[in-house]
Parts: sequence; structure tokens; C-alpha cells
Amino acid sequence: MYNVLQYQFNNSLERYGYNVKVNAITDARVIFKEYEEGASTTDYKYMLVANGLINQGDIIEVFNENWFVLGKNVSINDVYTKFVIRRLKFNINFNFAGEVIVVPSAIDEGTYRLTGDTIVLQDGRIVLFIQENKQSRRITVEQRFIIMGNAWKVIQKTNTEKGIYKIYADIDTFSHVDDRENEIVDRWKYESKNNYIVKINNTVLSPLTLSSTLQLDVTVTNNGEIVEVPLTYTSSDASILTVDAGGLVTCVGVGTTNITVAVTEDLTVMDTIVIVVEEEPPVESITYTIIGQPQYQSSTDDKIFTKEWCKYAIHKFVDGVEVEGNFTFEIDNTKLATLSEITNNSVKVTAKDVVKGGDIKLVVTDTDTGQVAIEKTITIKGW
Repeated sequence: MYNVLQYQFNNSLERYGYNVKVNAITDARVIFKEYEEGASTTDYKYMLVANGLINQGDIIEVFNENWFVLGKNVSINDVYTKFVIRRLKFNINFNFAGEVIVVPSAIDEGTYRLTGDTIVLQDGRIVLFIQENKQSRRITVEQRFIIMGNAWKVIQKTNTEKGIYKIYADIDTFSHVDDRENEIVDRWKYESKNNYIVKINNTVLSPLTLSSTLQLDVTVTNNGEIVEVPLTYTSSDASILTVDAGGLVTCVGVGTTNITVAVTEDLTVMDTIVIVVEEEPPVESITYTIIGQPQYQSSTDDKIFTKEWCKYAIHKFVDGVEVEGNFTFEIDNTKLATLSEITNNSVKVTAKDVVKGGDIKLVVTDTDTGQVAIEKTITIKGW
């Protein structure tokens, strides 16, 4: 017999229906209607589907989201069934002794309504609506999980609705082995937790100068062991200091800047060094002169006859202005001459009584700079 309702339903499916994936396996075509007449809700909808294709407790994928098939009305003239579906907004990580299973869930807090009745929940309690399947059967009373920024503990689990588990949970306290960031309870009870420490070993006690560079020496440890991990280098002001991917710092401007080294996979694990950059100090022009005063006027300051002497005075000039100098003196051949009457800037060189002479070199060192200031070659004349 010709079924008018069947014809109308099939026609509506073709014109207004949506293709959905059921339990991530099979395909079906359904019609959606608003859950409340004249109103729109993002979390609930009515779904009309041909009899036998979808059951309570199934998860359907549509609109790029997962929806949970909740209560149903009696099938209409053996043509289609009207279901209530609810958006699965949460993915909850349940930890089964180190095996983490993701369970899609809808959550109610305060009050909830499944088939028209409203139930008031006590403060600090939520109800999860999840699919009854192999994985969800493993969830037990006292099991903990993390969602919405809080830890929770299962206090009751029911399956009075076919294909659906309702799990009641009370707010709980966090444990030191919980991974709060990734919402996995007891994670560090079964896994080794990374505990990186970054240390910049450089010590910069004085300002760096423009155009100079500094290679950062960085050590990273994980639970006390030195490790090699990708690092991210950043400068708080690239107009003063730049830093490349290998930790080479270059001074490009004057000022004070922070250089931060962080573990790339967790930028909160870091160390910072403060570096000051100054202008290159002006280079002073330092010059020296050496003036000799021979024992006899007939002699010169670069030639001393045997058993005679010559006194030498050292003059120091900074940018053309004479300043007090402090010097040490030595000669390279003590067989031909001796030094005496040594002051901070003068010395007496005496030729020894030798038959055969030769050249000696008087070396003058500036004690303020630690550098050789001036050298003078002196000829010792023998008999």
C-alpha cells in the first residue's frame, strides 16, 4: 500500500536532510529541527531519522562536531524516529594506569534535563553523559579526571538509559602527579616528567662595546642530567642586541637589554642575562721619549765608553700632554753593562771594564699598561 508519510519523509530527507557519520563508521541521512519551537540552541537539536539506522547512545558527526543521541520518541508510523541529540563539547582524558583514553562527553552542572524532568545538582557536582562502549565501561567509582580547570572524582555511574552512561562526579583536589596543563590525572605517576633547567653560564661584569659579539654558553639539564634540546633565543630590544639561532649576541646599539634562552618545547623554562652596551671608548694616544745624559759631554746617549755611564730619563705623553710615568728597566746583556740608580722614570747605565764591546738593548716597560714603552740600543765601547 502506498505510504504517504513515507513518501513525504523521503522527499524531506532529499531536500532538507544532512549526511552524517554514525559512530565514525556508517553513513546516514537525517533531518534536524530546533529543540525548542521558535528558539535556537547550540547544544540541543531534534533529529529525524529512518527507523533502525541510529540508536540511543550513538555518536554522530555533523557540522564538524560530534553529537550524542539521547532520548527518543516512539517511531512515527514505522517510518522515522525522533531523537534528541546533544553536542559533545568536551573531550575528557581518563587515565587507566598509564593508558590515557579520550572520551567525548556532554557535561551538566547545577541542573540538567534529559527527557523533560529537571534535576538539581548540589554545588561542586557535575554529570557526564558519555557513550556506553568498551572504553567507558572501564571507568569506575573513585576514578579522577580533569576538566574545566578542576579535578573531579567519580562518585556514581549509571546506565539506566540504554547506550548512555551518566557519571556523577564531585570536585576534587589536584595531586602533584597531575598534568594540569594537558588535563591528565596521575600522568607523572606513570610517565617520566620533564624537569628542564636552563642556565646561561656567561658572566658579563662590564659593558660590551658597539659591534662586539658574545657567544652564549648555555647548559640545559633534565632531572639533573645534561641534555641537548632545541633552544629559542630572544632579545628584549633588537635595536640594541641581536641574537641568532646559535646564541651569538651582536651589539648593534647603546643601552641595556635582556637576552632570554628558553626550551623551545616549553618557553616558560628559561634563563635571562642582562647586557649593557656602551660606545667604544676613545683610544688614547700614548707616546714616550727617552733622553740620555752622558757622564762626559764628549759622549753621546747611544754610545758609552768602558767604565763610563749615562743616565736616561723616560717621558710619557697622553694625547700630547706629559703625565707621570712608572717604568721598569732591563738590559739584554749584563756582561757589558749594569743598571743602577733606578727610579720610577729614570735609570743609570754603566759600561763595564771590557776589552771588546758591543751593543746592548735597554728595554723600558710601562707598569701602568704592562706594555713595552720604548727600547734603546746602546753601543758599549771597549778598550
